[in-house]
Amino acid sequence: GAQCNHPGETTWKRGWVVEPGTALSIKSLKRCGSECDWARRMKIYYRLAHENGKRVAVVGAVPAGLTAAQDLRLMGYAVYLYARDKKLGGLLSTSIPHFRFEMDQLLWEIEMVVATGVNVLLEKNVGKDIKVDQLLGDYDAVFLSVGMMTGRILPVPGSDLPEVISAMEFLRHRSYDLIHENFPRGDDVVVIGGGAVATDAAQTSIKSGARKAWMVSIEPADRLPAFGNELVEAREIGLQLHTGVIVNAIKADERGHVNGVEFIRVDEKKLEFDPESGKLLINTVQKIPGSEHVIPCRYAIFASGQIMDFP
Repeated sequence: GAQCNHPGETTWKRGWVVEPGTALSIKSLKRCGSECDWARRMKIYYRLAHENGKRVAVVGAVPAGLTAAQDLRLMGYAVYLYARDKKLGGLLSTSIPHFRFEMDQLLWEIEMVVATGVNVLLEKNVGKDIKVDQLLGDYDAVFLSVGMMTGRILPVPGSDLPEVISAMEFLRHRSYDLIHENFPRGDDVVVIGGGAVATDAAQTSIKSGARKAWMVSIEPADRLPAFGNELVEAREIGLQLHTGVIVNAIKADERGHVNGVEFIRVDEKKLEFDPESGKLLINTVQKIPGSEHVIPCRYAIFASGQIMDFP
């Protein structure tokens, strides 16, 4: 409930059959119910079907994988849940900053799923350490829910400098209370991207000791893909916005360390957005020659999309 941007509410059938604006606030209702149960530390003890003798491997201890594991247990299957990390929850526990929600509440919900009899295998990197073909031979079925766990760093000059990191890796480090060894406490950070992950990375940078965090995007300020409430929170603690630009290069000092990020302006009048998703149509981005400029910083975080790392 804390993380969902509830797209289903705006496109729900009731909204266009009855009248616009009449969709139920599903997210808020679920959040309210969960909060009430959590406050009383209630637990659900599920009635399981008889064991049917079949075994299923679920790859990815993410919300989809955990949901599948629970449903399969209720139907009588033996379930083996393979998690890449040291903990369950996927992006919820390793990439969304813990100041956004109650971590103990997430663990409480996960424990109820595991208590149905799910066999948990931590730090098992399926696709690399264990091949899918092996699982297909060992189990009656395999459910893949691996997700887009790897951040993308754009291949601009200087992107291989030691103080450049993807937002996904940066946030994953912080979820284990670790900070990248090159992180500049007391100095400035530039986050490249304008979405929810960029906001999380910028806000986490400030909370981790950065003097100032810039969030820099192609989209103009009124069309940022970041969620409004999270953007307000980030600006309240010092986030600086720089919009309508595209990254050109990461700059380094004479010792080979980041000392700034170069951007070039885009023609905001020519930007177009998909009418359904609201996303920027990248083929409408046009650079303005001669508008290059540098934002000084000591650390650059790329929040420019995610990819699947699953051979």
